[in-house]
Amino acid sequence: MSIAAGAAFKPHFDRDLSMTQLRGREWQLFRINETITFFPDETSWAIGEGIEIPAGFITDGPSVPRVFWNVIPVWGIGALAGVLHDWLCCRIELHEPHPLAPTRPDCDNMFSLANRALGVGPVA
Repeated sequence: MSIAAGAAFKPHFDRDLSMTQLRGREWQLFRINETITFFPDETSWAIGEGIEIPAGFITDGPSVPRVFWNVIPVWGIGALAGVLHDWLCCRIELHEPHPLAPTRPDCDNMFSLANRALGVGPVA
């Protein structure tokens, strides 16, 4: 893999979000249909070892308070960043943190980086 001459690396996901809503739950849950990889930096991309969100991962989606749903859609352009954040936080809870985001602040920073990569403005 290489970057075109003169082109700067940009953090990116290797594919779009594909998911299936699970039925019969107290709250809405979704299963990720295909493994999605986020490449936060040139090194992870060059060696092909980004952050993989595995197919089958269950998420409740980005945490957007219901009062803001008309302004910030839960499954809008930044949804994939929210799913990435869920995955990274789950790994911490399972005591198996990802090496690129071993702490909660690192997860939050990766969430912000992923949002910027998706074209979402500043996220607190």
